[in-house]
This record gives sequence, C-alpha cells and structure tokens, in this order.
Amino acid sequence: ILEGHDINIEDVIVHAPYIVNLGQIDEEKHPFAVLEVGISEPGEMEGLSELLQPDFAVVLNVNPVHLENFKTIEAIACEKLKLLQKAKKHVFYPCEWRSYIQHPNGFAFSFKHENALNTIALELKMIPEGWQIKVDGCPFHLPFLIGEKSAQTFAQVLAVALNLGVPKHQLQERLLLWQPYAQRGVWVKQSERKVFVDCYNANPAAFSDSLQHFYRELDPCNLPNTAVCYCIGSMLELGKGSVAFHRDLAKYFRIGQNDHFILVGVYKEALQDGFKAVGVPTSHIHLADAIAEIQELFNQVPCNFAYLKGSHRYHLENLIAN
Repeated sequence: ILEGHDINIEDVIVHAPYIVNLGQIDEEKHPFAVLEVGISEPGEMEGLSELLQPDFAVVLNVNPVHLENFKTIEAIACEKLKLLQKAKKHVFYPCEWRSYIQHPNGFAFSFKHENALNTIALELKMIPEGWQIKVDGCPFHLPFLIGEKSAQTFAQVLAVALNLGVPKHQLQERLLLWQPYAQRGVWVKQSERKVFVDCYNANPAAFSDSLQHFYRELDPCNLPNTAVCYCIGSMLELGKGSVAFHRDLAKYFRIGQNDHFILVGVYKEALQDGFKAVGVPTSHIHLADAIAEIQELFNQVPCNFAYLKGSHRYHLENLIAN
C-alpha cells in the first residue's frame, strides 16, 4: 500500500498487465495489489486501513496539502501513521519518523548512510541525462529530467521492491519504460511553442518539484531569447496560510525579462503580490477568475515555452485542448 505518490510507480514494482478496481482483485489471478490510499480529512485513514489490511505499507511524503481540514502538517503525519499501524508484515517510512513508529518489522528510509538497524540508505545524484540512484549501494539509472522529490519517490519505491525480492535487473528494465500520466509533467507541442502540462494537483511542494523538472528541460536548449508564459492556477485547501503560501510561490520561479504570468483563481492577487515582489513588471502579469477569460490571451502571448500548473478545479489543461 503506497500513500502520497504523484507518479505511476506501480510499473516500477511489478509487471502489471492491467489495472483492476479494488473489488475485482482475485487472489488466484493477482499475487500483488499496489494501491494508493488518498485522504483529505481527519478520520479517513482509519476506515481505509481497516478495510485494506495491508501486508506492506509505505509513506512516501508528508506535504502541505488539505490543510483546510488538517490545520497542520503534523496532523497529516499522524493521520498517515494509521496506515502503518495496520500493516501485517513490513512498513517503510522516513527516518525522522522513527520515534513515532511502533512496528516489529519496520524499515526506515535515509538519505545518508547510517548504521542503524533496518535503515535503508538512499543516495541520489543529479546527472545531465537524469538521476543516479543507489539503494544500500545498489545502483540504478533513471534517465528522466524529473525533480528531486520525484526522484526520491523512485528511490523509495526501489528500496521497497528490493526488500520484497524483485531482482535488480528487472527493476532497471522497468524504470526505462516509465511514462508520466496525462497532466502530470508531460510536454505538448502547440504551434511554435512547447507546453509543459502539470495540472493534476497543486501545493507548494508539488510546484517546487514540477518547476525543477520544467527548468531541467529548458537548460539544454540554450535559447538566447527564451520567453515563458506561465499560467498558474490557485492552490486550494491550504487553510489559513493560503495567502502566505501563494505569495511565497514566486521563490521557485526563474524570472526572465520576456516572461508573462497569467494568474487564475481565488488567490490570484496573492500570487500577483509575490511575483511583483521579485521584480515582475505589472504589465507582464494578467489576472483572471477562470480559463474562459484567458484563452485568447494565452494563445497570443509571445513565448517559446508555456507552463501550466494549478488546482485541478481550474482545468488549465483545457487551454491546449484544441
């Protein structure tokens, strides 16, 4: 059972010829079931974990999401712990959680070597063509220009798979077959520009990782007059810190003199304040409540590249639907 992933990592763990609904799982046909457990408010995990009764449970991350309901990141962590408490065999979790976990067969992830019992050391190195990953010294090559958080997710999944007995050579073969899901970090060619579409979800951590991926794709181009049109949708369900989260978002962006920013949704003014604070001229910032107001503008802004990310409620992907 995997909690909190943003990429299709089931292809990394097992060769799944097809995907079925939970109610269709047949023990005679399906030796493994890899499930994402999604939660958005307190109390949900208890019922889900009781229903699933997982053999193995993995927590991949704890990010500022659904804070409108959880109030604090610590509350999110406590809710996710309930999944680990129901695991029958093994649990995998970040090292900093060790003092909170009570499980006889736990494994901790680490991003530095430690000699502690049941610690899995993960090493990540960014290289021009992707990432080099080592899991307890076992090397893997990940030929994708994804962000660091996504690479960490791959590393953690590889650690779990190795502990479950999946051969290293099979894992490496499957890594090379990975493809992002629609709207989750994919490139689309539109007329004379390339558009990076990452509209499935939005929170500060997701923006940071997504932009790192986007900029890694741009760097090899070496275009002297690169211009980017950023279409940014508001991040929802962040609670009382929403305005501050949106103002701070600008720190993840590399601001170019030819860039334009189209800001959409309920927190468009907070986004605007953040971009103005880092030097974006007002003439390059455009505000809207919905994409219906910006379709023509988006098509006309002169740029080599475009970047689309925001809450899925705004359906920014529809800007390139035709």
